[in-house]
Amino acid sequence: MYDRTLRVRLRLSGGMPPLDRDISVDGFHLPAERARELDALVRALPTEDVRGLLPPPVPDSAFYQLHVERYGERRAYWYHDGSLPPEARALVRFLLDDGNGELPA
Repeated sequence: MYDRTLRVRLRLSGGMPPLDRDISVDGFHLPAERARELDALVRALPTEDVRGLLPPPVPDSAFYQLHVERYGERRAYWYHDGSLPPEARALVRFLLDDGNGELPA
């Protein structure tokens, strides 16, 4: 059986004022157009682990933990304000929009 699962969880913490958000989105429960948009955003995420190549966080940085389950494959991504690539920022915005949140400045 082919696994069509598409779930994304965002854990947002840190920042100033301190953030503490946990948002989960299941593509199965989205309208078809939004599910396709979520799938495209997940496919656009970087495939290599670049954590050692990124600048260290500055004080009061927001931290983003993304956990993605797509078609049976699971991946995790960790970023802070200074390391969040545009592809991940677009996914974070999507998740915050779906969860009625706001992206830190």
